[in-house]
Amino acid sequence: MYVLKRVVENNFCTLGVFLKDDIPVCLTLELPWRFNQVDISCIPRGVYKCEKYISARHGNCIAIHNVVNRSGILFHSGNDHRDTEECVLSGTESLTIKGIPSVINSKVALKKLPTSAPYKFDLKVVDCN
Repeated sequence: MYVLKRVVENNFCTLGVFLKDDIPVCLTLELPWRFNQVDISCIPRGVYKCEKYISARHGNCIAIHNVVNRSGILFHSGNDHRDTEECVLSGTESLTIKGIPSVINSKVALKKLPTSAPYKFDLKVVDCN
């Protein structure tokens, strides 16, 4: 089972961990929860169909389908909330860069996702509480 477990949220972002069978694969960074509003919110909790995807802009990604009132949601590389484009970023470590919560080694972490996941899979997104 694949789970994105959100751990902490602040005004900039939501940090979490991507798990495969309860084993951490990488960290995640999304926008904060703002009631699923386009361009400013992370996606709602729930179960989503995902598949490997090649984006013209981001290269190898994972597409997250069936997000209510949203489209084009991906796991792709990036470092902080300004890079999310309302998507989910991956990283190997979380830290603060110039006062902004960030993930680093995003491309390295993203490569772990397709190798740890089949072509298509279900992803459960949960909050920490």
